[in-house]
Amino acid sequence: MYIFCDVRRLLAQLKLRNSIYLLIIWLCGYLLINLWPNMAQAYSLLQPALTSVGGHTLSFAPGINYAVGLHPAAIAVGDVNGDGHLDIIVANDLDRSVMVLRNRGDGTFAAAVTYMLNSHPSSLVISDLNRDGHPDIVVANGLEDSITVLRNKGDGTFAVGMTYAVGDAPNALAVGDVNRDGYPDIVTANGLDNSVTVLLNKGDGTFAKGTNYTVGLFPTAVALGDVHKDGHLDIVTANSDDHSVTLLRNQGDGTFGPGTTYAVGLRPSSVAVSDLNGDGQPDIITANLLDDNVTVLHNKGNGTFMAGTTYAVGAFPRSMALNDLNRDGYPDIVTANKTANSITILLNQGDGTFAAGITYRVGVFPKGLAVGDVNGDGYPDIITLNYLSHNVTVLLSNSFTSTSTRITMRSPAPQPSPTSTRKHKQQSQIGNNPPFSPSKVGERHQRICGDRWWNRDLCWCHFLCRPRFRLLRNKNDTYISIK
Repeated sequence: MYIFCDVRRLLAQLKLRNSIYLLIIWLCGYLLINLWPNMAQAYSLLQPALTSVGGHTLSFAPGINYAVGLHPAAIAVGDVNGDGHLDIIVANDLDRSVMVLRNRGDGTFAAAVTYMLNSHPSSLVISDLNRDGHPDIVVANGLEDSITVLRNKGDGTFAVGMTYAVGDAPNALAVGDVNRDGYPDIVTANGLDNSVTVLLNKGDGTFAKGTNYTVGLFPTAVALGDVHKDGHLDIVTANSDDHSVTLLRNQGDGTFGPGTTYAVGLRPSSVAVSDLNGDGQPDIITANLLDDNVTVLHNKGNGTFMAGTTYAVGAFPRSMALNDLNRDGYPDIVTANKTANSITILLNQGDGTFAAGITYRVGVFPKGLAVGDVNGDGYPDIITLNYLSHNVTVLLSNSFTSTSTRITMRSPAPQPSPTSTRKHKQQSQIGNNPPFSPSKVGERHQRICGDRWWNRDLCWCHFLCRPRFRLLRNKNDTYISIK
């Protein structure tokens, strides 16, 4: 009898403990889903302002978020309705949809218009496939081993069109005229069969059956560029499982020869082709997920490449884009850092080398990235696709001509205290930035964590990200600089 009662008591205690454990797990999940985006947004109160050597001050306003679907997988920008302003297009994996956020003409965006798919999109590009003057949308369907074309009706709305079979698990797309017939062709990187599929345009926006070419292990990204300068687009893939890029040379008719492989960093997740040093020869750039850096392979001038040079960025760079952000004539690099909830900007120094990275906070788990001048001021803006906060963050450029060459970090809306007038004048003469006064919370955090990046309202640095900044000490203790 006593044994029976003890067993019942033990079972009751175990049941209670299990209930408590389940409650704790549920509470953690709730906090992660509902509060983490807000914490990340609060953590982004401090924004960097960068002054480049090229004579232009490069800075971005605090990000503005716009809601999209669940687990957005890919992003692109383009003028889909012909009004002269770049719109945002997003593919949502869990929602199985494509969303178009129309630009209002001032760099702000209307609520998204949704187009439902019968597939799970993993990548997205926009291009005028049938040469009617209106950009169409192409999505890769990672689970369905296919691509789907959404045809622009001519007014910025879309009709879901034909689907074409490609290789196993397409997770990246590129569009370009590989056979020089005047119509864009489509190339997919297929992760599970280590291949790319090339679909040639028939001349009316429909496509012939795809041809597969072998590349490295688990290609995660693909780009097109004429690396041999023969007038024909070649294919470059980033191969995650063997930490390499594969170059497929165009034979001149839209077919491709055997691949040449070059080593890069660990788990390359994104790839681009661009002439970084102005020598007229396209170079190759990868973002390396596990190395927290990018690798630059400089073209030797004959379509072969030197050993890579690496530059540090944020944690887990998942996506990358190239654009001349400061208008000095040289392409700069932007990475979306997935676990750091940030982007990193690497400014080209004019010779194909890059200055130390500058970081801005964005949404939670930025998975995608697009760059374009959405507000028409002549300077490119940055848009990130945030996987866990289910939104996009738009960072508008505040760039302008300047003669200063100082690199600083500052608050986006600092308010100088009445007792700091002389310090303000001293600082304005040096860096043209108002002083920053730390709060008691920040001071306490600094004592606990040492010279690490801290937020004046929240102290989450050990929980949310790996800090990339340190305080630059001086007699006023007012500047923050990159180390």
